[in-house]
Amino acid sequence: MSTSEENTPASNAPSGAAWFARFHSWPTVTALSWAIAALGIALRIRQYLFNRSLWNDEADLALNIITRSYAGLTHPLALAQGAPLGFLWAEKSFTELFGQGEYALRALPLLAGIASVVLFRNLALKLLPSLASLLVIGLFACSPVLIYFSSESKQYGVDVAAVIAVLCFFPWLLDSSPSLRRSLLYGSALAVLVWFSFPAVFVGGATSLTLVCVLAYRRDFLGMRRVLLGSALWLTSLALEYVVSLRPLSANKALRDYWSEAFAPNPLKAGLPSTVHFYWNFARGWSYFPWLLWPPHGLSRLGQAAVLLLIVGIVAYLVRRRPFGLLIVAVTSVSVLANLVHEYPLFDRMLLFSVPVVYLTLGGIFLLSKRAWYQLLCVLLVAFLGGSAVMDGLKGAVHPVTRVEERAALAYVQQHRRPGDGVLVEWLGQASYLYYFATTHVHADGSFWTYGSDRPCDNVSQLNKLKRWRRVWLVIGPDPHVVGHGVQAYERVFASISQVTEFFVPPIRRPVDGVGIAAAVLLKIDPSAPAAAQVPVPPWPPGRYGCISVTIMKPKMVLNSVVRPAG
Repeated sequence: MSTSEENTPASNAPSGAAWFARFHSWPTVTALSWAIAALGIALRIRQYLFNRSLWNDEADLALNIITRSYAGLTHPLALAQGAPLGFLWAEKSFTELFGQGEYALRALPLLAGIASVVLFRNLALKLLPSLASLLVIGLFACSPVLIYFSSESKQYGVDVAAVIAVLCFFPWLLDSSPSLRRSLLYGSALAVLVWFSFPAVFVGGATSLTLVCVLAYRRDFLGMRRVLLGSALWLTSLALEYVVSLRPLSANKALRDYWSEAFAPNPLKAGLPSTVHFYWNFARGWSYFPWLLWPPHGLSRLGQAAVLLLIVGIVAYLVRRRPFGLLIVAVTSVSVLANLVHEYPLFDRMLLFSVPVVYLTLGGIFLLSKRAWYQLLCVLLVAFLGGSAVMDGLKGAVHPVTRVEERAALAYVQQHRRPGDGVLVEWLGQASYLYYFATTHVHADGSFWTYGSDRPCDNVSQLNKLKRWRRVWLVIGPDPHVVGHGVQAYERVFASISQVTEFFVPPIRRPVDGVGIAAAVLLKIDPSAPAAAQVPVPPWPPGRYGCISVTIMKPKMVLNSVVRPAG
């Protein structure tokens, strides 16, 4: 599996290109690869130190972590959350050691992000020629999606590190006949990783299966038995985890309902064409995910080129590095099978674990020929696909990415509210508010949200709830500048009884595309004004009638419901 013969100097260099030979010398490649890895690590640390506000999904999980005991975390989580038990306990430990702030919650994902850069560097150098390895290391190091998730307090960044760690064992075990020590180390490491990452389970399964098949083909039956012994270790660990954690999680109806559209339809019930169509859409999203932080819908030229080159990369591995090519096919097949039996959704951030596989597969196109013109063509193709993503990643050194800066909006309200002012948070920002209520003691009186309905609703009584205050602060999570979901939309909803007198937006320059930066809006309430029976119909979700809902909230009661495990 080693490519040291391709990374050694001038023997493989095109004649008459001394610079090319020097570039391909092993010391040069080693130095450049470490420099690129150091850049990737620095970008991840920069994003972490930016210390952006928690957004809803992070806050939902954080509330479970900070309010529950270790034993409580073994039960199904509240707020439609799910995560590996090892990850939850590690996060709990960090909050007990370093406090309940954002830095503590994101420390483990940051460490995983740093480890993933180092591990990916080593794996790429092992599998690919020097030029290809440097390019894919650069893509990985500067990937905006990987940089972002290295500072999100969810398990997805840990998934990436765990999957790469499993993949690193593959060439190491096949360099020669697997020794008993190596096989047991593989099994022991995977026995730990499955407690921290769901994808590590089926990537580990694909790895063990491929190892056994390759060793059987080589007639190395002793090595095969050793790998099976190591695999028995992690399968035993998985069985224990299933009893303790995975079985209750798989029965979590809220999670299954949330991810229902990310599971393939049963081909026996819905028909084979429906299942094939689902996986075609999945392939389109998969081809996008490594390049863009939030993949768009549809298949553009970028997606078409990515799909084509990934197919070429798999073929190249099957021809030149057959064991790893088989592993890519096995990982894809097992992932699809896990989805088909509704055990793992294939959508959005749940696909993050596949990003290193995508980059390594893309690097495989370099294996088809050593000719200089072909290598240059491959460089141009990779630059076409990944150039804009690398530039986006590098922008993070100056302007890190954020999602919803609700913390800044809440802090502004706390500093400027007067006695008797009311504070309402938008429904989408309730989880963030509850987290900051628990950790920094900010206070709100309730929440509000607008929605479309097919039936008329009682907007008058809902708007009249605001008349208990003379001034009301609205803390709005989505971007106040997004058409249809901004301050202007809420101005129209509350216009019959109020007018905007103050408007604050945190000075953030680089929100994630399609997601906002929050705002604090002060309404002056006119208690004598009649509340409107009709309000504008919002575009999310559409309906014939526009409705407003205002809920008076008791945050301590809500937090208590999170503490008590369901069932």
